[in-house]
Amino acid sequence: MAYQLSNWFGGRFNFLPARRGGVLTYVIPCLVGGVFALLCTLIVAFDEIAPGFNSVASLTLGSVPTEDIIAREEGSFVSAILTEQERAQVEANVPTVFYPPDPNVARQQRELAVKILAYIDNVRGDSFATLEQQVDDIKAITSLQLNEDEDTINAILQLPEDSWLQVRNDIISVLERVMRDEIREGDLERERDQLPAQVSLHMTPRESQIVTRITADVLRANTFANPEQTAVDLAAALENVQDQQRQFIAGQTVAPANQPIDALSFEALNELGLLTQPSNRNIRILRALMASLMVTMLLGLYMLRFEPQVLRSARDLLLIGALFLLALALMRGFGINNIYLMPAAALSIVYVAISTPNLAIIATIGFAFLCGLLSRSPSLEIVSLIAAGGIGAVLTLRNAGRLNNYFIAGAVVGLANTFIVAIFALQVGVEAADITNIGQAFLSGLALVPTTAFAVMYALTISLNLPTPFKLMELSQPSKPLLQRLLREAPGTYQHSLQVANLAEQAAAAIGADTQLTHVASLYHDIGKMKDPFFFTENQQHIHNPHDTLNDPYRSAAIIINHATEGDQIAKMYNLPNRIRDFIREHHGTTQVFVFHQRALAESGDENSVDPADFTYPGPIPQSRETAILMMADSCESAIRAVKPESNKKIAEVVHGIIDSKRNGGQLDASNLTLNDLKKIEDTFIDIFRGLFHPRIDYARAIRPASSQRPEPATSQRSEPPRSAPAEAHRESASQPAASEGNTSAAQAGVDASSAETAASPEGGAIAAKALDDDEPIFEVPPLPKRNGSQSNSHSKLTTPSETAETPK
Repeated sequence: MAYQLSNWFGGRFNFLPARRGGVLTYVIPCLVGGVFALLCTLIVAFDEIAPGFNSVASLTLGSVPTEDIIAREEGSFVSAILTEQERAQVEANVPTVFYPPDPNVARQQRELAVKILAYIDNVRGDSFATLEQQVDDIKAITSLQLNEDEDTINAILQLPEDSWLQVRNDIISVLERVMRDEIREGDLERERDQLPAQVSLHMTPRESQIVTRITADVLRANTFANPEQTAVDLAAALENVQDQQRQFIAGQTVAPANQPIDALSFEALNELGLLTQPSNRNIRILRALMASLMVTMLLGLYMLRFEPQVLRSARDLLLIGALFLLALALMRGFGINNIYLMPAAALSIVYVAISTPNLAIIATIGFAFLCGLLSRSPSLEIVSLIAAGGIGAVLTLRNAGRLNNYFIAGAVVGLANTFIVAIFALQVGVEAADITNIGQAFLSGLALVPTTAFAVMYALTISLNLPTPFKLMELSQPSKPLLQRLLREAPGTYQHSLQVANLAEQAAAAIGADTQLTHVASLYHDIGKMKDPFFFTENQQHIHNPHDTLNDPYRSAAIIINHATEGDQIAKMYNLPNRIRDFIREHHGTTQVFVFHQRALAESGDENSVDPADFTYPGPIPQSRETAILMMADSCESAIRAVKPESNKKIAEVVHGIIDSKRNGGQLDASNLTLNDLKKIEDTFIDIFRGLFHPRIDYARAIRPASSQRPEPATSQRSEPPRSAPAEAHRESASQPAASEGNTSAAQAGVDASSAETAASPEGGAIAAKALDDDEPIFEVPPLPKRNGSQSNSHSKLTTPSETAETPK
């Protein structure tokens, strides 16, 4: 695809073929950045771009919003619902107007009562009727409801005549007295309940029951409502009801989250225009686009200036962008309403683990800025909360390979969240909800952030085979099958890899590079030597050099060069992360196998007949600081082992020469290393090698009898590294014009890795030996004191007065 784009741009804008690759260097990142900015815009302004999916516009009465719906701007309206509720309340409070009591109703009911009592008199006086017939006759009175009350009927029939006469008179008296007052339809039952109090006190309970029972059935309402006058009064009262206004300020909650929308809230959403697309829709989309472009531009400029290796790696760039967009989408869908529980700082921790802390800080700031625009009203609190927590996590997480560091970073995130929430709460006054928010924010940082970061990194490690800290911890275990195989098949190379790993790790720490990645990758950088281990000098223990038997510089060079490509194939077979395979491919860059190239020139006698490409590693040159460190550590370790320096000066010369040759040969051009970085790396190598080649005491001579010792100064002995430690005789050399001058000129330079190789070879042995003899020893050590505590007779002066060797006790 890149090739097709290159041809398209070249044909469209008439670029020369040689310039088309350079065009892609700028065009493709710009296209990727543009797509990233458009996707950020889509997420930030999703409600305006896709109104059909607008969570607010699609709400109906009874819907449950997932977040607080707030007013975008200040507004007021007349609430029909509140106004109607006020009118209903006024209507309920307007009293009903009644006519005065109607005396005709009282006369009619009195006459009815007289007729009923006369009928009962006739029934009582019928001597020919049986008791059952008399009961049936009284039940036939329709105005009385005595059908189910035979006890009252029997009492009426059995009552003595004089008592019945008193009851009869009292019924008429009570009825007239009660109906003189106003009796409304709604008060009728209340008046019936009060009838026992109207009965004469001289009557017995049985007689009082008869009076109350008959009077209650005859009693009727005598006062009725006046609807005309009531309507007039109601109209007058309603005319005084005013329209009910509702007013909202920008940012005020219209409908709370997780609660069904009632009629009043739905009316407010509709009147404020929240259920329809706002008139400033295009402005809001433009705002989101400008913010996304600004964030994309700043991220791109930072990576171009300080992290160019990310721009060169399509996989890393895609991963960083995908995580950013995924986190932003999650904040859009779930985070704004639960901002205090959302583990947004987990993105910063993941960025630290897969990239660099500086890039993580820049990405965190951009992420926080865009999250602040996700709310309907831009929120400074959201920006501050995400930025403070994320930056705190980045600054705290120093070693991503240790699990407890994640929880320490989480505690810092929790404290930062607590301070931010408290600051904004104190601005308007602390409430009970603010205390809850503070607790949620602290809990999110302390537990949710590290847990989420663990889960994300585990998923990335499994799915994408990334060199996350967890993956690197696993690969660094000596029990890994590939390292065990290297130990068995090429033990010298295994020891060489351990030395280089320690050397490269210290150099990476000195310049702030990824120490864990550098160390682990160094352990695997020479696994390609397992195919032909005995063709590499660190594995030639007490055996004949197979290159001498082969006696073919071309085949020997091919075997040496192939260990890089073979190592890449083995790494692929064992599913090592691609980032570690970069170390295997790049740790020799495009240098030459100097010794065999010189032999080929010597055998051919014609420089033009020897193709340098046959003796050059395929590369590429180191593309990162870490791979460049491995290249220099690999060359310096091999050269120092081959030269076996006996002075600090010689160590410094060899290390400086190798690093300088890599720089002059263009091997470090794409590594992004500065001169200051190279100086720190060089000083680190020199310090480590000085410690490695420290003096040792000749214990055998120190314990000889005094009489058998000759008065001669004690000689300094250098610790001899195990011969199994790698000292690769056939190492690469930087491509320089001096390389064609033969072994002699290379040995005279004394600073290149090839000089160390030449010194280790038979042809260069004399030259190296002479160079070592000319140098002063590192320092001399006086002999051990005698067993009785007295000093030996012979004492040697130290070469450097300031450097003294401490005698072991």
